[in-house]
Order: sequence, then structure tokens, then C-alpha cells
Amino acid sequence: MAVVVLEFLECDGDRLMRLARNEFGNFVVFKAIRVTQEMSRVDPFWGLVHKLMPFLHLLRRSHGINIVNILLIKNNIANILESTI
Repeated sequence: MAVVVLEFLECDGDRLMRLARNEFGNFVVFKAIRVTQEMSRVDPFWGLVHKLMPFLHLLRRSHGINIVNILLIKNNIANILESTI
């Protein structure tokens, strides 16, 4: 899984967005996000979140809605944490 996540982090954001919107590819991206989150791999996790955030509007209207839910929750948490600092 580490190799897959590294490939996602190194690829163009547009390419990752297309995979996340794909009928089957969205499961791979979703799993990569979940695994990095569950393994407490903060840098890869937030790297994926930040790479996908600009495409949130496109992901909403596709098979990537499960990814949108994670992005929105994590983005809200990040905003709350930033406002308390």
C-alpha cells in the first residue's frame, strides 16, 4: 500500500482526481486515504487530502462521493484546529 500511496502523492492532481471519480478507481483512492489515516501516517494522509481538495466539486458529482465525505470531515477538523491555535 505504501507504494500506491507514494505513486498517488507523486502523480499529477488531475490524474488522481480522474482515478477518484472512476467507478472502480474511487475504491482504491478511498482505501489509500483510509489506510494512511488508520496507520497514523499523517504526512501521506494530509498529502492526499490536500491534493484532492481542489477537485471537491467534481468528486461530488461522481463515484467519488465517499471520498468527499472524508475530505469534508478532515478539512473541518483542520479548520477547527487552526482556529484554536
